[in-house]
Amino acid sequence: MKTYLLLLFLLWVGIRVSGQEDIKTGGNYYFNYPTTESLMDFKNETVIKEGASLENVKNEVEGSIFNIHVQNIKKDRVYFVFGNFSGKISELENKINKNFIASKPNEESDYKTVYSLPLVDFKDNTKPLYNIVDWRVGVFTVPFKLRLSEFSFDANVNLGANLGAKFRMNRKIKNGFSLEPIVGFGLASIKLDESNSKTSESTNISAFTINTGLLIHVNNSINVGFTYGFDHISKNDQNNYDWKYNGKGWLGLGINVAFSSQNDNTGSSVSNSGK
Repeated sequence: MKTYLLLLFLLWVGIRVSGQEDIKTGGNYYFNYPTTESLMDFKNETVIKEGASLENVKNEVEGSIFNIHVQNIKKDRVYFVFGNFSGKISELENKINKNFIASKPNEESDYKTVYSLPLVDFKDNTKPLYNIVDWRVGVFTVPFKLRLSEFSFDANVNLGANLGAKFRMNRKIKNGFSLEPIVGFGLASIKLDESNSKTSESTNISAFTINTGLLIHVNNSINVGFTYGFDHISKNDQNNYDWKYNGKGWLGLGINVAFSSQNDNTGSSVSNSGK
């Protein structure tokens, strides 16, 4: 009973309410179709090269979904650069990213034009661009196991920790569909009886369990997946009870609760493939 109460508590704690995210240095974002009015205080923070025009850049940014990278935030202004332009819009690389006077040889190949917007305008006209891969640490439980050696189902409580790499399918959606390979370890409560051991009466013992599998994310905190693992009881318990599933593989349907992850929006570079 105590184990089930602990499981319910972990599930409750793992459900987090996400609020509005603060703009942060080093974060990646994308313009969310900004209007002319919202770009009134859009500035070029470098020396514009001959023939370049800030107004031309603003015309390209208006109504766009270009990806950008925040370099700094000072005095309620956000300083940022655009991602590399490629494909059909590669001509914008020079128009937007090389829109400055180089102060030293080869600077244009190493640097980009820095732009800025007031923090309020930046918040109103951009959205986060999340990492493709997030490393996560979480707690998992596997309530039902299919014992492969005899193709029989076994119900016991399995709690443990896991490390996973969450692969996001769409960088613009924080809690969208994603897949996460995991590896983990923990403890399982094993029920022994006459059908699976030498015990003369039913009893419960603890087992060390290791597992690997694939999680399918339902939302940012709770997800389900398939796992494959092994349960190992102590040498002394095995000598006493001769549990027939010791060290043998099982398949399980698991529930995972994530408690921590790397920062969702910390990528060092972004690119643009279209407007």
